[in-house]
Amino acid sequence: MRKCKFCGKEFEPRKLGGHTTGCDLNPSKSSTREKILSKQKGRPLSEKHRSSISSSVNKRVENDSWHLSFSKSRTHEYKGVKFHGLWEVKFAMHLDDKNVEWRRPTEKFQYEFEGKRRNYTPDFWVPELDSYVEIKGYPTSKDEAKWKQFPLKLIVLKGEDLVRFGILNDNEVKKLTA
Repeated sequence: MRKCKFCGKEFEPRKLGGHTTGCDLNPSKSSTREKILSKQKGRPLSEKHRSSISSSVNKRVENDSWHLSFSKSRTHEYKGVKFHGLWEVKFAMHLDDKNVEWRRPTEKFQYEFEGKRRNYTPDFWVPELDSYVEIKGYPTSKDEAKWKQFPLKLIVLKGEDLVRFGILNDNEVKKLTA
């Protein structure tokens, strides 16, 4: 293990460089990020590269490793509550704008998928609707299984639903599904 020279957190050597570059305490963080982004700006991905990324994501979804790593890298905070994506944050903000009470559930619901018992916690509990709400951009067969087996009322909102309600715009949905 090696320590970041800015924050002191410990990392495996192969992960230290990436952390150090993006460390919040690194005084060069923003200029380094700008340099990296300017080199990539305007460079479209080849169809082969896009296909490779899509294949990799699909494999990770199928072997149940996509959601965990994705949610760790896409964690956002709003009003002291952690969310696993901006769509969830925008939905929470929308509910607040409408003065609709909500909370992040902590209870777990069991379901079975591919012969294994698993746990599922929806994204929101909305008392006014007497329902749990799931925000979903990329549904999988695993998602379909947990939704079918969910014992209570569950509303699943996809990108097009969030656009229809004015929570997202078309471009925000196209980024995910393109």
